[in-house]
Amino acid sequence: MARKKTKIVLPKFPSHVKISKTKNMKLGYNKIYAGVNHFVREKTVRQIHDFVDAHIPMGLELPAPVGTHLRIYVPINYGSVRMVKGNITWKPPHDRYKPNWDLDNLAFIWLKSLNDGLVKAGVLPDDTVEYLNSTAYSVHYVKNFEQRRLVYEIKYNTDE
Repeated sequence: MARKKTKIVLPKFPSHVKISKTKNMKLGYNKIYAGVNHFVREKTVRQIHDFVDAHIPMGLELPAPVGTHLRIYVPINYGSVRMVKGNITWKPPHDRYKPNWDLDNLAFIWLKSLNDGLVKAGVLPDDTVEYLNSTAYSVHYVKNFEQRRLVYEIKYNTDE
C-alpha cells in the first residue's frame, strides 16, 4: 500500500471579507465565532466557502479515509495586515520583528472550509472521522503579502 497526496493551491487568499457596504472584517476564527452576530457570521462563511469552492478541482476522486495538512504561506508579520478605507495595508517587518499573531486563529477557519469543500464537491461523503481521520496545519514565511497562499495537502492510501 502506497501513501500519496494531492495538493490544492489557493493563491492570494482573502485576508478580509466584506460585511457591509462600508465595512470589512479581517478573517479569524475568534472574530467569526465569538465576536459577530449570526448574520455577519453567515455572510463571512459564505464568502470563504465561495473562495474555497472555486479552487477544488472538479471530478477529484480520492479513496477514504484521508488526512489533510494545511500549509499557510504568509509574511512573518501577517498580524499587522490591515484594511484602511477599502485598501489592504502591509509593510515589511523590521529586522527584529517577533510574530505575535495566532496561527490557529487563521488556520481553523480555512481548514474547516476546505474540509467542508471536499464534501460539497463530492470528494468525501462526509467530514467525519470515518472519512477524514487526521488534520494538521503549519505556517511558512514568505517575503511579502502578495506571495501569500494556502496549500492544502490531502494524503491517502492506494493499492499501488
